[in-house]
Amino acid sequence: MVGLLTMTLVGSAVLCDLWRIIDIRRGTTMAQFARHFAARVFALIVVPFAVYLGFFYVHFAVLTHTGPGDGYHTAKFQMQLIDNPMTKSSFDVYFGDEIAFRHRDTGVYMESGVNRYPLRYDDQRVSSQGQQVTGAKKLSNDGYWRIKPALNTEGFVEFQARRQAGETIPEEELDKWAVHHMDLVQLEHVATGTNLRTHDVASPMTPTNMEITTLALNNTANAADTVWQIKIDQATANTTRLQTSASFVRMVSQKHGVAIWTHKKALPEWGLRRQEINGNKKPAEKSTLWTVPKIRGREATAEELEAMKKKITPMGFLAKYAELQGLMFRHNNALTSVHPFQSTPISWPLLLRGISFWTDKDSRRQIYLLGNPVGWWMANCALLMYGTIMVGLALFGRRNIEVVDGIIYRHMLRSTGFIALAWALHYLPFFLMGRSLFLHHYLPSAIFAYMMTAAIFQFGGIVDYPRFALKHWYGRARALVPPGVASMAFVAILTVHIACFVYFAPLTYGTTSLSPDEVNSRRWLESYDLHFQK
Repeated sequence: MVGLLTMTLVGSAVLCDLWRIIDIRRGTTMAQFARHFAARVFALIVVPFAVYLGFFYVHFAVLTHTGPGDGYHTAKFQMQLIDNPMTKSSFDVYFGDEIAFRHRDTGVYMESGVNRYPLRYDDQRVSSQGQQVTGAKKLSNDGYWRIKPALNTEGFVEFQARRQAGETIPEEELDKWAVHHMDLVQLEHVATGTNLRTHDVASPMTPTNMEITTLALNNTANAADTVWQIKIDQATANTTRLQTSASFVRMVSQKHGVAIWTHKKALPEWGLRRQEINGNKKPAEKSTLWTVPKIRGREATAEELEAMKKKITPMGFLAKYAELQGLMFRHNNALTSVHPFQSTPISWPLLLRGISFWTDKDSRRQIYLLGNPVGWWMANCALLMYGTIMVGLALFGRRNIEVVDGIIYRHMLRSTGFIALAWALHYLPFFLMGRSLFLHHYLPSAIFAYMMTAAIFQFGGIVDYPRFALKHWYGRARALVPPGVASMAFVAILTVHIACFVYFAPLTYGTTSLSPDEVNSRRWLESYDLHFQK
């Protein structure tokens, strides 16, 4: 995000510069302007983008093995990684297989058992008292579901019996019973002999979603509630097969249009503190994706493992880059959960709150991210002073009163104005964001705020540089602040900055153990939620 804001800033400056260059009064020919334009495109777009791509090229070249974050990527991306499960156990799923479902985002397995939903929930809503379907962290016998065709069932019972008897089924016949994208299926819970069902009853913890339960096999009156459509993510056609590990899949109710979904909030004691599983009325959400990690009783042979490796379709660098960029953008925007140390943008310039990164109870040390209070507050004053100065100069200009030399006015408007624009572009967009925000998001703006402090000091205190002198008053040019006073102010500002840095360093670097009195002495504002205050 910061990179995007920086690109906007530089792009704005370049456009203004090109607008100035193309002015015919400058004597610029179109050929010269074209060279200016090409040079800026190359230096400010092509080269930075090439460097940016280069970092990702190194990233992909070095990080070649599987890891805990693989699940966020598409199946095709994951299969490029060494030792990834998808390259070791990717089998076609056939009707009659007993399979497990694992939620892509939270990693829980969909399972059921003998426990039932309570008659009434805490908010007095009534349930169906049906069999619970929940998310468990570990796969058990309660986590297997037999996938059956909901249509075209002729010959299925015979096919299943032959497979269970260990008969070798010809490849052509097996293909007939492979599970494909958009197939209509029923999911029978193996342990209890009931079909997975959703119906028009509110789920326990998400009343806007539908309850997921099971239905007896002989209940034909409500059989329509047990029909699910298999939707494989990024499937190219209805011929795309469901595969273990390699496919991300949604199970969408044919009758109600909801997708099986779960979230991290745990059910109460009656649900054994497992995750709630319900029918999400927004089936297209990424959080409704599941994988099939395992077929019960199916293990790959050495020959199959070798064949799987040969089937992997290579993925180009640009395709990997595009996927990772989209993934980072979506993941960044999805960080909406409440964090104990999050803060609002309005509090950042005032440094009302920091972030606790680390504590050590034994040594009473902590790392608490906090800016230099003196510097940040002084930078705020500089920003306010710049706004006041520019408004004042504009008002004097309307009355044709030239308070400062034209050179200094252009400097304040363009050079110092660029700093003000940079601060605003890196700060104000955060007010529009819905994700969790923290003090460190203000750090790029803080840099420009410090630069503004220097610019304002230069405006008021430097007399030897003629361009920064006020208009000749009383027959001579003079600075707003006398040179001697400006020098003393500079030394004082620098001294206070260094002293404040040293004073807060034990907190921000966690290098020194502090007593409760020492911690509290650094708690300049009540909103500083420091550890070890007692």
